[in-house]
Amino acid sequence: MNLFSVNVMAGTLPGADTKVNLNLTGVSLRDAFRALAEVAEMNIITDNSVQGNVTINLQDITFLEAVELLAKTNGLSYRIVGNTVLVAPPSRLKAGFSEKVTRVFKLMNSEPAEVKESLNLLVKDSAIRVDDRTNSLVITAYKSQIPQIEEVIDTLDQSKKQVVLQARIEEISRDELEKMGIDWSFDTLKLIGNDGKAMKTLEMFGESVDNATVRYSSILDLLESNNKADLLANPQIATIDGKTASIKIGDQVPIVTTDVDSDGSKSSTVEFKDVGINLKITPRVTNNNKIVVKVRPEVSTVTGYTDTTPEYPIVSTRTAETNVRIQDGKTFAIGGLIKDEEIKAMSKVPLLSELPILGKLFQSESTEIAKRELIIFITPKIISDGEEVDTQLKNEFKSTEEEYNNESNVKEGQDNNSQNNLIDKKGLKNTKIVPFEYKVKGTDTFWSISKQFKISFAAIMEHNGIKYMRPLSAGEVLTIPVPANNYYKVKEGDTVKDIAEEYNIFTQPIRQINSIKSLDGKAGMKLVLPVEVKEEDRCDFNEENKVDEVKASKDTEIESKDKNKKNKGEKSNNEEVKKQDEAESSTTKHSSS
Repeated sequence: MNLFSVNVMAGTLPGADTKVNLNLTGVSLRDAFRALAEVAEMNIITDNSVQGNVTINLQDITFLEAVELLAKTNGLSYRIVGNTVLVAPPSRLKAGFSEKVTRVFKLMNSEPAEVKESLNLLVKDSAIRVDDRTNSLVITAYKSQIPQIEEVIDTLDQSKKQVVLQARIEEISRDELEKMGIDWSFDTLKLIGNDGKAMKTLEMFGESVDNATVRYSSILDLLESNNKADLLANPQIATIDGKTASIKIGDQVPIVTTDVDSDGSKSSTVEFKDVGINLKITPRVTNNNKIVVKVRPEVSTVTGYTDTTPEYPIVSTRTAETNVRIQDGKTFAIGGLIKDEEIKAMSKVPLLSELPILGKLFQSESTEIAKRELIIFITPKIISDGEEVDTQLKNEFKSTEEEYNNESNVKEGQDNNSQNNLIDKKGLKNTKIVPFEYKVKGTDTFWSISKQFKISFAAIMEHNGIKYMRPLSAGEVLTIPVPANNYYKVKEGDTVKDIAEEYNIFTQPIRQINSIKSLDGKAGMKLVLPVEVKEEDRCDFNEENKVDEVKASKDTEIESKDKNKKNKGEKSNNEEVKKQDEAESSTTKHSSS
Protein backbone atom coordinates (compact mmCIF):
# COMPACT_ATOMS: atom_id res chain seq x y z
CA MET A 1 0.00 0.00 0.00
CA ASN A 2 1.54 3.31 -1.12
CA LEU A 3 1.12 5.85 1.69
CA PHE A 4 2.10 9.54 1.90
CA SER A 5 3.83 10.24 5.25
CA VAL A 6 4.19 13.46 7.22
CA ASN A 7 6.64 13.26 10.09
CA VAL A 8 6.93 16.06 12.56
CA MET A 9 8.22 16.09 16.09
CA ALA A 10 8.04 12.73 17.76
CA GLY A 11 5.06 12.61 20.04
CA THR A 12 2.96 10.14 21.99
CA LEU A 13 -0.76 9.31 21.96
CA PRO A 14 -1.38 11.01 25.26
CA GLY A 15 -0.43 14.20 23.39
CA ALA A 16 -3.41 13.55 21.17
CA ASP A 17 -5.47 15.51 23.68
CA THR A 18 -3.67 18.66 22.62
CA LYS A 19 -6.07 21.43 21.66
CA VAL A 20 -5.75 22.69 18.10
CA ASN A 21 -7.02 25.65 16.10
CA LEU A 22 -6.97 25.32 12.29
CA ASN A 23 -8.51 27.40 9.51
CA LEU A 24 -8.03 26.17 5.90
CA THR A 25 -9.86 27.10 2.70
CA GLY A 26 -9.93 25.00 -0.51
CA VAL A 27 -6.91 22.83 0.28
CA SER A 28 -6.47 19.18 -0.65
CA LEU A 29 -7.62 16.66 1.91
CA ARG A 30 -4.13 15.23 2.26
CA ASP A 31 -2.69 18.72 2.92
CA ALA A 32 -5.37 19.29 5.56
CA PHE A 33 -4.28 16.15 7.45
CA ARG A 34 -0.62 17.23 7.05
CA ALA A 35 -1.37 20.65 8.53
CA LEU A 36 -3.30 19.07 11.40
CA ALA A 37 -0.32 16.84 12.19
CA GLU A 38 2.06 19.80 12.17
CA VAL A 39 -0.11 21.84 14.52
CA ALA A 40 -0.50 18.97 17.02
CA GLU A 41 3.02 17.66 16.52
CA MET A 42 1.66 14.17 15.79
CA ASN A 43 2.35 11.52 13.12
CA ILE A 44 -0.27 10.94 10.40
CA ILE A 45 -0.06 8.58 7.45
CA THR A 46 -2.67 9.02 4.69
CA ASP A 47 -3.39 6.48 2.00
CA ASN A 48 -2.70 7.56 -1.60
CA SER A 49 -6.40 7.00 -2.38
CA VAL A 50 -7.31 9.95 -0.12
CA GLN A 51 -8.29 12.71 -2.55
CA GLY A 52 -10.44 15.82 -2.86
CA ASN A 53 -10.46 19.36 -1.50
CA VAL A 54 -11.77 20.61 1.83
CA THR A 55 -12.42 23.84 3.76
CA ILE A 56 -12.19 23.62 7.55
CA ASN A 57 -12.38 25.97 10.52
CA LEU A 58 -11.54 24.13 13.73
CA GLN A 59 -11.37 25.98 17.05
CA ASP A 60 -10.36 24.63 20.44
CA ILE A 61 -10.82 20.87 19.80
CA THR A 62 -8.46 17.99 20.50
CA PHE A 63 -6.27 16.46 17.86
CA LEU A 64 -8.18 13.14 17.80
CA GLU A 65 -11.53 14.95 17.59
CA ALA A 66 -10.22 16.90 14.60
CA VAL A 67 -8.94 13.73 12.89
CA GLU A 68 -12.26 11.96 13.48
CA LEU A 69 -14.35 14.86 12.14
CA LEU A 70 -12.17 15.29 9.07
CA ALA A 71 -12.13 11.55 8.34
CA LYS A 72 -15.83 10.82 8.84
CA THR A 73 -17.07 13.83 6.87
CA ASN A 74 -15.07 12.54 3.90
CA GLY A 75 -15.93 8.83 4.15
CA LEU A 76 -12.62 7.81 5.67
CA SER A 77 -11.52 5.82 8.72
CA TYR A 78 -8.49 6.02 10.94
CA ARG A 79 -6.56 3.63 13.12
CA ILE A 80 -3.95 4.35 15.82
CA VAL A 81 -0.84 2.18 15.56
CA GLY A 82 1.75 3.05 18.18
CA ASN A 83 2.25 6.80 18.04
CA THR A 84 0.95 7.15 14.48
CA VAL A 85 -2.53 7.73 13.07
CA LEU A 86 -3.38 5.82 9.85
CA VAL A 87 -6.01 7.43 7.59
CA ALA A 88 -7.60 5.57 4.65
CA PRO A 89 -10.93 4.34 3.27
CA PRO A 90 -12.46 1.63 5.57
CA SER A 91 -11.86 -1.22 3.12
CA ARG A 92 -8.21 -0.26 2.69
CA LEU A 93 -7.66 -0.15 6.44
CA LYS A 94 -9.12 -3.65 6.85
CA ALA A 95 -7.08 -5.01 3.97
CA GLY A 96 -3.83 -3.42 5.07
CA PHE A 97 -3.88 -3.38 8.84
CA SER A 98 -6.38 -5.97 10.16
CA GLU A 99 -5.45 -9.58 10.77
CA LYS A 100 -7.65 -12.25 9.21
CA VAL A 101 -8.72 -15.33 11.15
CA THR A 102 -10.58 -18.51 10.22
CA ARG A 103 -13.42 -19.74 12.40
CA VAL A 104 -15.69 -22.82 12.21
CA PHE A 105 -19.34 -22.25 13.16
CA LYS A 106 -21.31 -25.45 13.75
CA LEU A 107 -25.03 -24.98 13.16
CA MET A 108 -27.50 -26.84 15.36
CA ASN A 109 -30.83 -26.08 13.67
CA SER A 110 -30.34 -24.38 10.30
CA GLU A 111 -29.05 -25.36 6.89
CA PRO A 112 -25.55 -23.94 6.23
CA ALA A 113 -26.44 -22.83 2.69
CA GLU A 114 -29.36 -20.75 3.99
CA VAL A 115 -27.27 -19.00 6.67
CA LYS A 116 -24.50 -18.37 4.13
CA GLU A 117 -26.85 -16.28 1.99
CA SER A 118 -27.48 -13.92 4.91
CA LEU A 119 -23.77 -13.67 5.79
CA ASN A 120 -22.88 -12.60 2.24
CA LEU A 121 -23.90 -9.09 3.28
CA LEU A 122 -21.00 -9.06 5.76
CA VAL A 123 -18.40 -11.34 4.17
CA LYS A 124 -17.54 -12.11 0.56
CA ASP A 125 -19.00 -15.34 -0.78
CA SER A 126 -15.53 -16.72 -1.46
CA ALA A 127 -14.64 -16.35 2.25
CA ILE A 128 -17.41 -18.75 3.37
CA ARG A 129 -17.23 -22.50 2.85
CA VAL A 130 -20.11 -24.88 3.58
CA ASP A 131 -19.26 -28.20 5.21
CA ASP A 132 -22.36 -30.39 4.79
CA ARG A 133 -20.72 -33.33 6.54
CA THR A 134 -20.59 -31.51 9.89
CA ASN A 135 -23.37 -29.00 9.12
CA SER A 136 -20.89 -26.17 9.64
CA LEU A 137 -19.70 -22.93 8.09
CA VAL A 138 -15.97 -22.25 7.73
CA ILE A 139 -15.47 -18.47 7.57
CA THR A 140 -12.30 -16.46 7.01
CA ALA A 141 -12.72 -12.81 8.04
CA TYR A 142 -11.07 -9.95 9.89
CA LYS A 143 -10.98 -10.16 13.64
CA SER A 144 -13.11 -7.06 13.88
CA GLN A 145 -15.88 -8.79 11.90
CA ILE A 146 -16.07 -11.97 13.99
CA PRO A 147 -18.33 -10.60 16.78
CA GLN A 148 -20.85 -9.35 14.22
CA ILE A 149 -20.76 -12.67 12.34
CA GLU A 150 -21.36 -14.56 15.58
CA GLU A 151 -24.35 -12.35 16.39
CA VAL A 152 -25.94 -12.95 12.98
CA ILE A 153 -25.42 -16.73 13.19
CA ASP A 154 -26.88 -16.91 16.71
CA THR A 155 -29.96 -15.04 15.50
CA LEU A 156 -30.50 -17.26 12.46
CA ASP A 157 -29.63 -20.64 14.01
CA GLN A 158 -32.76 -20.91 16.14
CA SER A 159 -34.70 -24.13 16.77
CA LYS A 160 -37.67 -24.21 14.37
CA LYS A 161 -41.08 -25.56 15.17
CA GLN A 162 -42.29 -28.64 13.38
CA VAL A 163 -45.64 -29.07 11.69
CA VAL A 164 -47.55 -32.31 11.17
CA LEU A 165 -49.72 -32.18 8.05
CA GLN A 166 -52.74 -34.50 7.90
CA ALA A 167 -54.31 -34.83 4.46
CA ARG A 168 -57.57 -36.55 3.59
CA ILE A 169 -58.35 -36.98 -0.09
CA GLU A 170 -61.96 -37.80 -0.96
CA GLU A 171 -63.91 -38.32 -4.16
CA ILE A 172 -67.48 -37.28 -3.41
CA SER A 173 -70.78 -37.39 -5.27
CA ARG A 174 -71.46 -33.79 -6.26
CA ASP A 175 -75.21 -34.40 -6.51
CA GLU A 176 -75.29 -35.74 -2.95
CA LEU A 177 -73.44 -32.68 -1.65
CA GLU A 178 -76.06 -30.44 -3.21
CA LYS A 179 -78.89 -32.54 -1.76
CA MET A 180 -77.37 -32.22 1.73
CA GLY A 181 -76.86 -28.48 1.26
CA ILE A 182 -73.08 -28.75 1.57
CA ASP A 183 -71.02 -26.22 -0.36
CA TRP A 184 -67.26 -25.88 -0.05
CA SER A 185 -67.73 -22.14 -0.16
CA PHE A 186 -65.83 -19.29 -1.74
CA ASP A 187 -63.79 -19.34 -4.96
CA THR A 188 -60.30 -18.14 -4.15
CA LEU A 189 -58.14 -20.52 -6.13
CA LYS A 190 -58.12 -20.79 -9.92
CA LEU A 191 -56.86 -23.84 -11.75
CA ILE A 192 -54.41 -23.48 -14.60
CA GLY A 193 -55.72 -25.87 -17.23
CA ASN A 194 -57.61 -26.31 -20.45
CA ASP A 195 -61.04 -26.42 -18.84
CA GLY A 196 -60.44 -23.40 -16.59
CA LYS A 197 -62.47 -24.80 -13.70
CA ALA A 198 -62.21 -23.09 -10.33
CA MET A 199 -60.78 -24.63 -7.22
CA LYS A 200 -61.97 -23.55 -3.85
CA THR A 201 -60.48 -23.17 -0.41
CA LEU A 202 -62.44 -23.36 2.79
CA GLU A 203 -61.63 -23.12 6.46
CA MET A 204 -63.87 -25.32 8.59
CA PHE A 205 -65.11 -22.70 11.06
CA GLY A 206 -66.46 -23.76 14.45
CA GLU A 207 -66.45 -23.20 18.18
CA SER A 208 -63.31 -25.25 18.61
CA VAL A 209 -60.82 -27.23 16.59
CA ASP A 210 -62.29 -30.52 17.76
CA ASN A 211 -65.84 -29.51 16.87
CA ALA A 212 -64.79 -28.37 13.40
CA THR A 213 -62.87 -31.58 12.80
CA VAL A 214 -65.75 -33.74 13.98
CA ARG A 215 -68.21 -31.87 11.83
CA TYR A 216 -66.45 -32.33 8.50
CA SER A 217 -65.25 -35.88 9.22
CA SER A 218 -68.74 -36.92 10.31
CA ILE A 219 -70.15 -35.66 7.02
CA LEU A 220 -67.53 -37.62 5.09
CA ASP A 221 -68.18 -40.79 7.12
CA LEU A 222 -71.89 -40.44 6.41
CA LEU A 223 -71.26 -40.04 2.68
CA GLU A 224 -68.88 -43.02 2.64
CA SER A 225 -71.35 -45.25 4.49
CA ASN A 226 -73.96 -44.45 1.82
CA ASN A 227 -71.56 -45.15 -1.05
CA LYS A 228 -71.54 -41.45 -1.99
CA ALA A 229 -67.88 -40.83 -1.20
CA ASP A 230 -64.67 -42.78 -1.61
CA LEU A 231 -61.62 -42.25 0.62
CA LEU A 232 -58.69 -42.30 -1.80
CA ALA A 233 -55.92 -41.70 0.73
CA ASN A 234 -55.29 -40.39 4.23
CA PRO A 235 -51.54 -39.63 4.41
CA GLN A 236 -49.75 -37.81 7.20
CA ILE A 237 -46.34 -36.17 7.00
CA ALA A 238 -44.17 -33.96 9.23
CA THR A 239 -42.01 -31.06 8.13
CA ILE A 240 -40.05 -28.17 9.64
CA ASP A 241 -41.33 -24.61 9.67
CA GLY A 242 -40.61 -23.12 6.24
CA LYS A 243 -39.73 -26.46 4.61
CA THR A 244 -41.78 -27.95 1.77
CA ALA A 245 -43.43 -31.34 2.26
CA SER A 246 -44.49 -33.39 -0.75
CA ILE A 247 -47.29 -35.96 -0.94
CA LYS A 248 -47.70 -38.03 -4.11
CA ILE A 249 -50.66 -40.33 -4.68
CA GLY A 250 -51.25 -42.01 -8.01
CA ASP A 251 -49.84 -44.28 -10.66
CA GLN A 252 -47.36 -44.14 -13.51
CA VAL A 253 -48.30 -44.33 -17.18
CA PRO A 254 -45.93 -44.83 -20.13
CA ILE A 255 -45.36 -41.82 -22.40
CA VAL A 256 -43.69 -42.71 -25.72
CA THR A 257 -41.54 -40.21 -27.64
CA THR A 258 -40.54 -41.02 -31.23
CA ASP A 259 -37.48 -39.40 -32.85
CA VAL A 260 -36.71 -39.50 -36.58
CA ASP A 261 -33.01 -39.63 -37.49
CA SER A 262 -31.47 -37.96 -40.55
CA ASP A 263 -31.51 -41.28 -42.44
CA GLY A 264 -35.25 -41.66 -41.83
CA SER A 265 -34.98 -44.34 -39.17
CA LYS A 266 -37.20 -43.99 -36.11
CA SER A 267 -36.32 -44.58 -32.49
CA SER A 268 -38.73 -44.54 -29.58
CA THR A 269 -38.12 -43.88 -25.91
CA VAL A 270 -40.54 -44.61 -23.09
CA GLU A 271 -40.86 -42.44 -20.00
CA PHE A 272 -43.18 -43.12 -17.09
CA LYS A 273 -45.15 -40.07 -15.97
CA ASP A 274 -46.82 -39.73 -12.58
CA VAL A 275 -50.59 -39.55 -12.90
CA GLY A 276 -52.70 -38.66 -9.91
CA ILE A 277 -52.35 -36.11 -7.13
CA ASN A 278 -49.12 -34.36 -6.20
CA LEU A 279 -49.33 -32.02 -3.21
CA LYS A 280 -46.55 -29.64 -2.22
CA ILE A 281 -47.23 -27.98 1.13
CA THR A 282 -45.04 -25.35 2.82
CA PRO A 283 -46.15 -24.29 6.33
CA ARG A 284 -44.80 -21.17 8.01
CA VAL A 285 -45.51 -20.61 11.71
CA THR A 286 -46.17 -17.00 12.76
CA ASN A 287 -45.38 -15.46 16.17
CA ASN A 288 -48.99 -15.85 17.34
CA ASN A 289 -48.94 -19.59 16.50
CA LYS A 290 -51.02 -19.23 13.39
CA ILE A 291 -49.90 -21.07 10.28
CA VAL A 292 -49.54 -19.64 6.79
CA VAL A 293 -49.79 -22.63 4.46
CA LYS A 294 -48.61 -22.42 0.87
CA VAL A 295 -50.27 -25.20 -1.12
CA ARG A 296 -49.46 -26.24 -4.67
CA PRO A 297 -51.67 -29.11 -5.86
CA GLU A 298 -51.06 -30.75 -9.20
CA VAL A 299 -53.75 -33.06 -10.56
CA SER A 300 -53.09 -35.11 -13.68
CA THR A 301 -55.46 -37.53 -15.40
CA VAL A 302 -55.57 -39.70 -18.50
CA THR A 303 -58.03 -37.92 -20.80
CA GLY A 304 -57.80 -40.23 -23.79
CA TYR A 305 -55.56 -42.30 -26.02
CA THR A 306 -53.63 -41.65 -29.21
CA ASP A 307 -54.81 -42.94 -32.59
CA THR A 308 -51.58 -44.87 -33.05
CA THR A 309 -50.97 -48.59 -32.78
CA PRO A 310 -50.40 -49.43 -30.01
CA GLU A 311 -52.39 -46.77 -28.18
CA TYR A 312 -50.69 -44.48 -25.68
CA PRO A 313 -52.37 -42.42 -22.97
CA ILE A 314 -52.86 -38.65 -23.25
CA VAL A 315 -52.20 -37.00 -19.89
CA SER A 316 -53.80 -33.69 -18.89
CA THR A 317 -52.20 -31.82 -15.98
CA ARG A 318 -53.66 -28.95 -13.97
CA THR A 319 -51.78 -27.00 -11.31
CA ALA A 320 -52.62 -24.23 -8.89
CA GLU A 321 -51.01 -22.33 -6.03
CA THR A 322 -52.54 -20.60 -3.03
CA ASN A 323 -51.70 -19.31 0.45
CA VAL A 324 -54.00 -19.87 3.40
CA ARG A 325 -53.71 -18.41 6.91
CA ILE A 326 -55.23 -20.80 9.43
CA GLN A 327 -55.24 -21.50 13.16
CA ASP A 328 -53.22 -24.36 14.58
CA GLY A 329 -55.13 -27.65 14.26
CA LYS A 330 -57.95 -26.38 12.05
CA THR A 331 -58.85 -27.83 8.68
CA PHE A 332 -59.19 -26.25 5.26
CA ALA A 333 -60.24 -27.83 1.98
CA ILE A 334 -59.26 -27.54 -1.66
CA GLY A 335 -62.05 -28.59 -4.01
CA GLY A 336 -63.68 -27.89 -7.33
CA LEU A 337 -62.13 -30.74 -9.35
CA ILE A 338 -65.35 -32.11 -10.83
CA LYS A 339 -65.54 -34.96 -13.31
CA ASP A 340 -68.41 -36.74 -15.05
CA GLU A 341 -68.84 -40.50 -14.56
CA GLU A 342 -71.03 -42.31 -17.08
CA ILE A 343 -73.17 -45.13 -15.66
CA LYS A 344 -75.22 -47.32 -18.00
CA ALA A 345 -78.15 -49.34 -16.63
CA MET A 346 -80.43 -51.94 -18.26
CA SER A 347 -84.02 -52.47 -17.03
CA LYS A 348 -86.03 -55.55 -18.02
CA VAL A 349 -89.43 -57.08 -17.41
CA PRO A 350 -88.85 -60.68 -16.28
CA LEU A 351 -89.84 -63.36 -18.83
CA LEU A 352 -91.40 -60.90 -21.27
CA SER A 353 -88.03 -59.32 -22.04
CA GLU A 354 -86.77 -62.73 -23.21
CA LEU A 355 -89.42 -63.13 -25.92
CA PRO A 356 -88.02 -63.25 -29.47
CA ILE A 357 -88.43 -59.97 -31.37
CA LEU A 358 -91.05 -58.59 -28.94
CA GLY A 359 -88.66 -58.87 -25.99
CA LYS A 360 -86.97 -55.60 -26.92
CA LEU A 361 -90.24 -53.80 -26.15
CA PHE A 362 -89.91 -54.84 -22.51
CA GLN A 363 -86.33 -53.63 -22.12
CA SER A 364 -84.93 -50.16 -21.55
CA GLU A 365 -81.37 -48.91 -21.33
CA SER A 366 -80.51 -45.67 -19.57
CA THR A 367 -77.31 -43.68 -19.21
CA GLU A 368 -76.75 -41.72 -16.02
CA ILE A 369 -74.13 -38.98 -15.72
CA ALA A 370 -72.92 -38.71 -12.13
CA LYS A 371 -70.74 -35.78 -11.11
CA ARG A 372 -67.95 -36.56 -8.66
CA GLU A 373 -65.78 -33.94 -6.97
CA LEU A 374 -62.23 -34.44 -5.71
CA ILE A 375 -61.71 -32.61 -2.41
CA ILE A 376 -58.46 -32.40 -0.45
CA PHE A 377 -58.72 -31.67 3.29
CA ILE A 378 -55.54 -30.47 5.02
CA THR A 379 -55.05 -30.09 8.79
CA PRO A 380 -51.73 -28.55 9.96
CA LYS A 381 -50.73 -29.09 13.60
CA ILE A 382 -47.77 -27.38 15.32
CA ILE A 383 -45.53 -29.73 17.32
CA SER A 384 -42.73 -28.16 19.36
CA ASP A 385 -41.10 -31.33 20.68
CA GLY A 386 -39.24 -33.45 18.13
CA GLU A 387 -39.73 -36.58 20.22
CA GLU A 388 -43.46 -35.96 20.29
CA VAL A 389 -43.49 -35.72 16.50
CA ASP A 390 -41.67 -39.03 16.23
CA THR A 391 -44.12 -40.72 18.59
CA GLN A 392 -47.12 -39.19 16.89
CA LEU A 393 -45.98 -40.27 13.45
CA LYS A 394 -45.34 -43.81 14.65
CA ASN A 395 -48.81 -44.05 16.16
CA GLU A 396 -50.83 -42.19 13.57
CA PHE A 397 -49.04 -42.27 10.24
CA LYS A 398 -50.23 -44.99 7.90
CA SER A 399 -49.57 -45.45 4.24
CA THR A 400 -52.61 -46.23 2.14
CA GLU A 401 -51.60 -49.89 1.93
CA GLU A 402 -51.19 -50.16 5.72
CA GLU A 403 -54.48 -48.41 6.27
CA TYR A 404 -56.28 -50.95 4.11
CA ASN A 405 -54.53 -53.89 5.78
CA ASN A 406 -54.94 -52.71 9.38
CA GLU A 407 -58.37 -51.13 9.36
CA SER A 408 -60.53 -52.87 11.96
CA ASN A 409 -63.45 -50.53 12.50
CA VAL A 410 -66.59 -51.27 10.51
CA LYS A 411 -68.75 -48.33 9.57
CA GLU A 412 -72.15 -48.32 11.20
CA GLY A 413 -74.80 -49.92 8.99
CA GLN A 414 -72.28 -51.91 6.93
CA ASP A 415 -71.14 -55.50 7.17
CA ASN A 416 -67.58 -56.73 7.04
CA ASN A 417 -67.69 -57.06 3.28
CA SER A 418 -67.97 -53.30 2.85
CA GLN A 419 -64.62 -52.50 4.41
CA ASN A 420 -61.71 -51.15 2.45
CA ASN A 421 -59.44 -53.95 3.74
CA LEU A 422 -57.03 -55.56 1.34
CA ILE A 423 -56.67 -59.33 1.54
CA ASP A 424 -53.00 -59.99 2.23
CA LYS A 425 -50.87 -63.10 1.65
CA LYS A 426 -51.63 -64.44 5.12
CA GLY A 427 -55.37 -64.07 4.59
CA LEU A 428 -55.23 -65.98 1.29
CA LYS A 429 -53.54 -69.01 2.87
CA ASN A 430 -56.71 -69.96 4.76
CA THR A 431 -59.03 -69.23 1.84
CA LYS A 432 -60.13 -71.31 -1.13
CA ILE A 433 -58.71 -69.60 -4.21
CA VAL A 434 -60.16 -69.68 -7.73
CA PRO A 435 -57.57 -67.96 -9.98
CA PHE A 436 -58.87 -65.24 -12.29
CA GLU A 437 -57.05 -64.22 -15.47
CA TYR A 438 -56.86 -60.43 -15.79
CA LYS A 439 -55.66 -58.69 -18.95
CA VAL A 440 -53.59 -55.62 -18.11
CA LYS A 441 -54.79 -52.30 -19.52
CA GLY A 442 -52.58 -49.40 -20.62
CA THR A 443 -52.72 -47.43 -17.36
CA ASP A 444 -52.69 -50.37 -14.92
CA THR A 445 -50.11 -50.75 -12.17
CA PHE A 446 -49.80 -53.35 -9.42
CA TRP A 447 -51.22 -50.79 -7.01
CA SER A 448 -54.26 -49.89 -9.15
CA ILE A 449 -55.05 -53.58 -9.76
CA SER A 450 -54.67 -54.22 -6.03
CA LYS A 451 -57.21 -51.48 -5.29
CA GLN A 452 -59.67 -52.89 -7.84
CA PHE A 453 -59.62 -56.45 -6.50
CA LYS A 454 -59.06 -55.44 -2.84
CA ILE A 455 -56.16 -57.91 -2.76
CA SER A 456 -52.66 -56.94 -1.61
CA PHE A 457 -50.33 -56.27 -4.54
CA ALA A 458 -47.68 -58.31 -2.69
CA ALA A 459 -50.03 -61.31 -2.85
CA ILE A 460 -50.67 -60.71 -6.56
CA MET A 461 -46.95 -60.47 -7.29
CA GLU A 462 -46.16 -63.63 -5.32
CA HIS A 463 -48.97 -65.56 -7.05
CA ASN A 464 -47.46 -64.62 -10.43
CA GLY A 465 -43.88 -65.36 -9.40
CA ILE A 466 -42.85 -61.69 -9.67
CA LYS A 467 -40.18 -60.73 -7.13
CA TYR A 468 -39.70 -57.02 -7.84
CA MET A 469 -42.08 -54.16 -8.58
CA ARG A 470 -41.99 -53.23 -12.28
CA PRO A 471 -44.15 -51.41 -14.85
CA LEU A 472 -46.85 -53.56 -16.45
CA SER A 473 -47.33 -53.94 -20.20
CA ALA A 474 -50.72 -53.50 -21.87
CA GLY A 475 -52.08 -56.91 -22.85
CA GLU A 476 -50.03 -58.77 -20.24
CA VAL A 477 -52.08 -61.41 -18.42
CA LEU A 478 -51.89 -61.67 -14.62
CA THR A 479 -53.45 -64.46 -12.58
CA ILE A 480 -55.26 -62.90 -9.64
CA PRO A 481 -55.71 -65.10 -6.53
CA VAL A 482 -59.43 -64.39 -6.05
CA PRO A 483 -61.21 -66.06 -3.10
CA ALA A 484 -63.99 -68.41 -4.23
CA ASN A 485 -66.43 -66.45 -2.06
CA ASN A 486 -65.86 -63.35 -4.22
CA TYR A 487 -67.49 -64.92 -7.30
CA TYR A 488 -71.07 -63.82 -7.98
CA LYS A 489 -73.32 -65.95 -10.21
CA VAL A 490 -75.25 -63.61 -12.51
CA LYS A 491 -79.01 -64.15 -12.47
CA GLU A 492 -81.55 -63.28 -15.12
CA GLY A 493 -82.40 -59.57 -14.93
CA ASP A 494 -79.30 -58.58 -12.95
CA THR A 495 -77.67 -55.22 -13.74
CA VAL A 496 -74.28 -53.89 -12.70
CA LYS A 497 -75.97 -51.02 -10.88
CA ASP A 498 -78.22 -53.37 -8.89
CA ILE A 499 -75.28 -55.54 -7.83
CA ALA A 500 -73.23 -52.46 -6.86
CA GLU A 501 -76.05 -51.12 -4.69
CA GLU A 502 -76.67 -54.55 -3.14
CA TYR A 503 -73.02 -54.88 -2.07
CA ASN A 504 -72.40 -51.17 -1.37
CA ILE A 505 -69.61 -50.82 -3.93
CA PHE A 506 -69.03 -48.73 -7.04
CA THR A 507 -69.96 -49.90 -10.54
CA GLN A 508 -66.59 -48.91 -12.01
CA PRO A 509 -64.46 -51.69 -10.43
CA ILE A 510 -67.05 -54.33 -11.41
CA ARG A 511 -66.84 -53.25 -15.04
CA GLN A 512 -63.05 -52.91 -15.04
CA ILE A 513 -62.34 -56.23 -13.36
CA ASN A 514 -64.69 -58.26 -15.55
CA SER A 515 -64.23 -56.20 -18.76
CA ILE A 516 -67.97 -55.72 -19.24
CA LYS A 517 -70.31 -52.83 -19.97
CA SER A 518 -73.58 -54.54 -19.03
CA LEU A 519 -74.91 -57.95 -17.95
CA ASP A 520 -77.39 -58.21 -20.81
CA GLY A 521 -77.55 -61.87 -21.87
CA LYS A 522 -74.91 -62.94 -19.34
CA ALA A 523 -77.07 -65.01 -16.97
CA GLY A 524 -74.93 -67.70 -15.33
CA MET A 525 -71.71 -65.71 -15.75
CA LYS A 526 -69.14 -65.90 -12.94
CA LEU A 527 -68.68 -62.25 -11.93
CA VAL A 528 -65.73 -61.27 -9.71
CA LEU A 529 -66.57 -58.70 -7.03
CA PRO A 530 -64.05 -56.86 -4.79
CA VAL A 531 -66.02 -58.01 -1.72
CA GLU A 532 -67.27 -61.30 -0.29
CA VAL A 533 -70.51 -62.46 -1.91
CA LYS A 534 -73.57 -63.58 0.02
CA GLU A 535 -73.93 -67.35 0.22
CA GLU A 536 -77.12 -67.43 -1.87
CA ASP A 537 -75.42 -65.42 -4.66
CA ARG A 538 -72.15 -67.35 -4.84
CA CYS A 539 -70.92 -69.60 -7.60
CA ASP A 540 -70.95 -73.24 -6.42
CA PHE A 541 -67.48 -74.42 -7.32
CA ASN A 542 -67.96 -77.57 -5.20
CA GLU A 543 -70.90 -78.67 -7.38
CA GLU A 544 -68.86 -77.99 -10.50
CA ASN A 545 -66.04 -80.11 -9.11
CA LYS A 546 -68.50 -82.98 -8.50
CA VAL A 547 -69.76 -82.71 -12.07
CA ASP A 548 -66.19 -82.72 -13.32
CA GLU A 549 -65.42 -85.80 -11.19
CA VAL A 550 -68.50 -87.66 -12.50
CA LYS A 551 -67.60 -86.68 -16.05
CA ALA A 552 -64.02 -87.81 -15.51
CA SER A 553 -65.30 -91.11 -14.04
CA LYS A 554 -67.57 -91.68 -17.03
CA ASP A 555 -64.75 -90.82 -19.42
CA THR A 556 -62.53 -93.33 -17.63
CA GLU A 557 -65.25 -96.00 -17.80
CA ILE A 558 -65.82 -95.42 -21.51
CA GLU A 559 -62.10 -95.47 -22.13
CA SER A 560 -61.83 -98.77 -20.21
CA LYS A 561 -64.65 -100.32 -22.22
CA ASP A 562 -63.09 -99.16 -25.46
CA LYS A 563 -59.81 -100.66 -24.38
CA ASN A 564 -61.47 -104.01 -23.54
CA LYS A 565 -63.24 -104.04 -26.88
CA LYS A 566 -60.01 -103.29 -28.61
CA ASN A 567 -58.24 -106.10 -26.74
CA LYS A 568 -61.03 -108.57 -27.58
CA GLY A 569 -60.96 -107.49 -31.20
CA GLU A 570 -57.20 -107.94 -31.37
CA LYS A 571 -57.52 -111.41 -29.77
CA SER A 572 -60.23 -112.44 -32.25
CA ASN A 573 -58.16 -111.21 -35.16
CA ASN A 574 -55.15 -113.14 -33.92
CA GLU A 575 -57.19 -116.38 -33.76
CA GLU A 576 -58.48 -115.90 -37.31
CA VAL A 577 -54.96 -115.25 -38.59
CA LYS A 578 -53.76 -118.40 -36.84
CA LYS A 579 -56.53 -120.49 -38.45
CA GLN A 580 -55.71 -119.09 -41.88
CA ASP A 581 -52.02 -119.91 -41.39
CA GLU A 582 -52.88 -123.49 -40.43
CA ALA A 583 -55.20 -123.86 -43.43
CA GLU A 584 -52.53 -122.55 -45.81
CA SER A 585 -49.97 -124.90 -44.30
CA SER A 586 -52.30 -127.89 -44.80
CA THR A 587 -52.96 -126.97 -48.44
CA THR A 588 -49.25 -126.72 -49.11
CA LYS A 589 -48.65 -130.24 -47.75
CA HIS A 590 -51.35 -131.80 -49.97
CA SER A 591 -49.97 -130.13 -53.04
CA SER A 592 -46.55 -131.41 -52.24
CA SER A 593 -47.70 -135.01 -51.96
